[in-house]
Amino acid sequence: MYDLEGSDSDREWIEITNTGSNDIDLSTWKFYENTTNHALTPFQGGNLISPGDFAVIVDKAETFLIDWPNFLGLIFDSSFSLSNSGEVLEIRDSDLLTIHQVTYSSADGAQGDGNSLQISGNDISSGVATPGAGSSGGGSGGSGSGSGSSGSGSSIPPPVIYGDSSSSLSAQIIASTTVVAGVITNFESNIKDVNGATLTQGKYYWNFGDFITREGDRSQKFTHTYEYPGDYVVVLEYYKKVNAKEPDAIDRRLIKVIPANIEISSVGDEDNFFIELSNTGSYELDLSKWVVRVGSQSFSIPRNTIMLPKKKVFFSPKATGFTYSDEKVEIVFPGGEVASSFGGTVVEDTEKVSEEVVVPAPTVMSSTQPYKEPSVVEIDVESDSSKTNEDTSEQVEEGELSPSEVLFNRAAQAQTAAVGNLRRNSSSNKEKDSSNLFMWISALIGVIIISSSSVLFLRKGSTGEHVRSHSLESDDIELID
Repeated sequence: MYDLEGSDSDREWIEITNTGSNDIDLSTWKFYENTTNHALTPFQGGNLISPGDFAVIVDKAETFLIDWPNFLGLIFDSSFSLSNSGEVLEIRDSDLLTIHQVTYSSADGAQGDGNSLQISGNDISSGVATPGAGSSGGGSGGSGSGSGSSGSGSSIPPPVIYGDSSSSLSAQIIASTTVVAGVITNFESNIKDVNGATLTQGKYYWNFGDFITREGDRSQKFTHTYEYPGDYVVVLEYYKKVNAKEPDAIDRRLIKVIPANIEISSVGDEDNFFIELSNTGSYELDLSKWVVRVGSQSFSIPRNTIMLPKKKVFFSPKATGFTYSDEKVEIVFPGGEVASSFGGTVVEDTEKVSEEVVVPAPTVMSSTQPYKEPSVVEIDVESDSSKTNEDTSEQVEEGELSPSEVLFNRAAQAQTAAVGNLRRNSSSNKEKDSSNLFMWISALIGVIIISSSSVLFLRKGSTGEHVRSHSLESDDIELID
């Protein structure tokens, strides 16, 4: 009963029945609602529900007995709040496998009129509530152990049987009904014959509702990943014979895929290198087998680690074993895809291109004269190019230089001026056209020719040839032997 007359607070309840052949300990089972597995605590009548009997799961047992004082059946206390607009409800066993699932909406009726929704097979209708007696419309089930004037007809039927009724095969999809987008989801089938024996061979055709299908010839566990949030209907068709045209059994299940609204909101420092995770979504998240990484360090989150919606959780360095690092922190899906990252030092590769042109000075060897430190030649390579064409002889004091030194200095001046021109040409090559480039190449070739001639000239002087100049005076020659 989801929408009672007046206030719903603490008054909502559902009714279940055991259609099997064995007692069930409901205290180990869960009532799944609003993405939460609610515990079932025995309140009245014990923890076992026998075949054919009914039990009610209530939001608050004391309030339920105020509304239904004559109820003497099984009561299991829980904590939930049913949506007045509709939602998915499930009964899960001790392994958290879904045994039965029902989806209702306000369009089905029972909106604050004192009635409850009655479930019979796949049909849902509005009727008078009769807790402990099953559906008022005559649903299946044994005699209830209590009486009263209202109740709900939500039961736990065996898997639906389709196909050839003589074979009485049943199919069941085993999978979580709420999963996270981008996270691997496990799927498995359970096919049984009329005697309850499990069948493992035949043809299995799966449709996952996201336009992806799968087909196999045997029962096996496998995985599927939903990439986007949404509600998907999974359908399994089982064919006992591979070449059969009609399935012998069919099952379907609604899978709700929720977004992975999780982020690394902060990290600690050298003294306390914690990692803070935030669930910013409206659903709880199961982080089992997710991985937290910091550089080469990693930590696998243990199973059954649940993050509640709109909540935060801290991972201490004692739990993760992490040592401080300024590298990027990441939380990774079990499949390896990064769900969220935080920080990290971004290193940009920079390449410094030097514009320096290194021109080695030529080494002049003379057998007739001792080596002298050449005079300093100052060339302003940043000045206008017209200045490089001026006579540089004024910057060189040649009074005491030998002819070879004079020639060497003038060649060096020409080389340095050419280098300066090349630098300016390199820094503004976007503004120069191809004709300027040709001019500078020609100038460089000229410098090379002059330098080569200078070397040849000096070599001739070293082999005994006389270098004569009208500027030489007798005082410039000294007899040394």
